[in-house]
Parts: sequence; C-alpha cells; structure tokens
Amino acid sequence: MTDSNKPFRFLRSRLHTLLPFLNRRLVSWWVILSLFVLEVIFFSVFAGNTITKLGLLVGCTLATLIIGALLQARRGALLIWFLNSILILCFYLFHPELAIPGWQQMYGAMALASLITGLITGYMRRLALRLRHAYNELAFAHTTIQKQALTDELTGLPNHRAVMEQLHKELEGARRYSRSLSVLFFDADRFKRVNDTYGHAAGDAVLRQIGERAESVLRAGDTIGRFGGEEFVVLLPEADAEEAGSIAERIRASVAAEPVATLQVEGGLAATISIGLSTYLLDGESEQILLLQADEAMYLAKRLGRNQVRTAQEVRQMNADGELVALLQQIEQREATEREGSTPEQLREIYTLRSLDSLMAVQKRRDERLSAHAYAVSDSATAIAQAWGLSQQDTVRIGLAALLHDIGKIAVADRLVSKSTPLSSQESLLLQEHAVIGAQILEACPFLYNLIPAVRSHHERWDGHGYPDHLAGEDIPLAARIIAVAEAYDALQRDSPYQSVRSPQQALEELHNEAGSQFDPAVVNVFSTLLIEQQNLLESAPLVV
Repeated sequence: MTDSNKPFRFLRSRLHTLLPFLNRRLVSWWVILSLFVLEVIFFSVFAGNTITKLGLLVGCTLATLIIGALLQARRGALLIWFLNSILILCFYLFHPELAIPGWQQMYGAMALASLITGLITGYMRRLALRLRHAYNELAFAHTTIQKQALTDELTGLPNHRAVMEQLHKELEGARRYSRSLSVLFFDADRFKRVNDTYGHAAGDAVLRQIGERAESVLRAGDTIGRFGGEEFVVLLPEADAEEAGSIAERIRASVAAEPVATLQVEGGLAATISIGLSTYLLDGESEQILLLQADEAMYLAKRLGRNQVRTAQEVRQMNADGELVALLQQIEQREATEREGSTPEQLREIYTLRSLDSLMAVQKRRDERLSAHAYAVSDSATAIAQAWGLSQQDTVRIGLAALLHDIGKIAVADRLVSKSTPLSSQESLLLQEHAVIGAQILEACPFLYNLIPAVRSHHERWDGHGYPDHLAGEDIPLAARIIAVAEAYDALQRDSPYQSVRSPQQALEELHNEAGSQFDPAVVNVFSTLLIEQQNLLESAPLVV
C-alpha cells in the first residue's frame, strides 16, 4: 500500500475502533443506507429548491462512494450511485416544473450519464473479480506444479532434485555459521526380493511406509527425501555425529518395529534398512563428498549383516585394516570360483565351511574376546549335546550355532561392545538386538540357515522373560537352551563391567540358582553332571612326571 493511502488507512482504523462491537460489513451497509435515507428525506423537504436538491444528490453520492471505499463496501457504494441516478431521473420526469428553466435537458443528461457510469463501473468491477479469480487459480496451479516438480509421486516426500537443493542450502548455512550438518543415506534391505516375490504394489507400499516411519521420528527442521529407487536421504542440520547416530538408530528401530505392507501381503512383511552416516567437516565439505561417504557407510552396513547404522569414520577404519578388506573381498569373490567342478554335496560342505570361516574371521578381527568366548561356548554346548544323547548331526549343528551365537555383535556399535562401564537401559536394548541381527546375518548364508533358531533364541529365558520373542519353557529350541547355559557358564568366569569374575564352582552354583527361571533345569543338571564327571576324571588321572 502506497503512502497516499495512509489517511484512508487511518480513517478506516478509527471507524473500526469506534464501532468494534459490530461486523465491519454490517457497519458499511448501515452507514450507506442511512445516507441514502437522509438524502431522500432532505430531497422531500427541499421540494422547491432545485439547487439544494442537486447539491444533496451530488454530495450524498460522493459521500457514499468515499465511505464505501473507506469501509471496503464498494458494492454498496455502487448501489447508491445507481439509486441516485434513478432519483435524478424521477426528478426530471415527474417534477419538470420545479426545474430551473432551460435546465431540463441537463437533468436528463445527468441521469443518463449517471446510469451509464454506474453500469460501466459495475461491469468493470465484475470483470475485475473474474480476473482476480483467474489470477488466483493460475497462482494455485503454478504452486501445485512447482510442488509436483519437487515431490516424489509415490511417497509424497521431496524428490532427488529437492533433496539436493535443500542439501546445498543447509551446507551453506553450516559453513556460514560454523554449525554441524549430518547426512543419512539408507535403503530397504532385500528390496528386490520383495518386488520379485510379492509384486510392485507391495514394493511401493514398503517404500511409502518406510518413508512415513522414518519421517515420524525426525526433529523439526530435518529433511527426508527419496533419492531414487529404494534409497532415501535424511538431512540433519546442527546435528553432530553422535546426535545423528542416535537419530539414525531411532529411524532404524521404527522401520523394523512392525511389519509393513499388511494390506498387500497377509501378515505383512518384516522390513529393515541399512543406514550410512556422514558429518560435515568430519567426513567432507561438499555435497557430493558427504553423500558419497554416507553411501559407502551404508554399503558397509549391508556387508556386515544389514539392519544397522554405520558411519563414514568406521569405513575409514576398516579401509585402514588391509587384512579385513581382503577378507571381505574374498568372501564376495569365492562363490564363482568354488562352484566349478563340484557336486551339490561338495558345494554345500564347501560353502558351509567357508561361510563359517569367514564369519569367525570377521568376528575375530572385530573383537578377539568375542572369538575366544565363542569357541569356549561351542565346546561346552557340544559336550552338553553329546551328554544329552543327541545325534551326531544335531550335535554338530548345536556346536556350530554356539560358535556363531554372538555373530550379531559385529553389527553393534564399537562403543557398546567395548564399553568399560555399565550400559544404560537404552544401550542395553541396543545390545540386545544382536540376537536378531545374528539371525539376519545367517539368512544371507543359505548353508547356515538351520542355525538361525538357536542363534535368535539363545537369550530367551525359561520363565518367558527373555528376548527377542519372549518364548518360555520348551517353546525355546533345545539348541538355544543348551547354548544359553554354556554361554552363561563361560561369561560368569570372564571379567566384565557388569559382574565380578566367578570360579568354575561359583559359576555352576549360579546356574543352579537360576535353573527354572532363566535356564532349563534339565540342561543345567546335564551340564552339572558333565562337569562333575570331568572333574573326577582329572582328579583320578595319574600324575605324569
């Protein structure tokens, strides 16, 4: 609004202040109609005074127009203009004797000009309204087209172009104000299998719900967009690597919490995502470098078992470990070489041993204490299975499952596995996920598939208060019950921030104390008998000098 309109704004505001209890439109009509009534009254009173009548007509018309404009009731002002024109015409037609001699033609011209002016003004106003409506529709269409150009049609999230534009803006702000900025890059695990097995409708539902769940746990000001295919990008302004890691973990947990595509597939599908994380300055300074670093971290998460969060810093640490890089490359390249010239039985045996060897090598490189613990648990579990009287095949299977029971910990953050102080409740929940992650790792190894139930359930409790599925009693696989006893016996004799070191006898007493609540009493009894027999054999063995 220009400065010339300031007086009108002032008058309008004063009128509204004086009559605050009435609706503005009602006030406008009330004032305009009052003026017209006064005009008619005065027109009758001054019946013999032509000059006064003309003055009243002109003055009231102008006053009506001005007040109508001030009160934003222009339609009422035009109506009064039209009525005034009718009044002038009536004056000309029915009282010509009252007119000044020679002025009759002027009255007619005034009435006709007033009518024509009113009609033209009304038409122009209607045309202006139509133009304004057309302009609003055009502006709305332009906004819609702009939004569609920056929105992914399937998920409703910002698309690749919008994400890149937003990343550029956020990075400029981070540079200008010396703030942190983190980038998450993630995609759906085994998404091709979903499309191939259940069709693209189910795949589309999976992507939509993954986007919705991820968006639901973000902070105000964060941005999530579909980068392409099953890939998503999340921008976390003012979030350092630690805070971004917590947000990434919330996203991962929200996606894995419940099945997706329940309308398309009966019972739904269990969806997981692998997330890579990079942070401005710590991992790069440009958009492309940050995205590349986050993408490589996501790829590392997939190689280490999926359904986890990995950082660009961990990628650099792994790349510095030449032996581990070579090992992972060998795992990926062996399949084609070993397939040539082997029978199906030989291939099964080769792949089983190779898979087992590769997983144990990765575990050892990650944490030698985990590796030593795994071998000790495998020895005890195998001994229990033999004492139980199980077949050779079942005994071997239990021994292998015990060897890999903690393989999921290779996907747990280093700070949790190696933490020297007791874990918080949230950290304990994160660590507990290693059982499920271990089962997921074995899903990628078809020749170790029969070990999954034992690995997944080895932290279930006899009383049903274990995890992850809260199984109880004999609903827990026997292999898992055996591994639980063997693992606890070895863990009690190792130093940790959660407990003091126990002697073998104290560890066995602890097992008996928890029999019937945490452990299967029958397994504890078999193991106890086995340990007593082994001790007796040691004591009765001749001393070799």
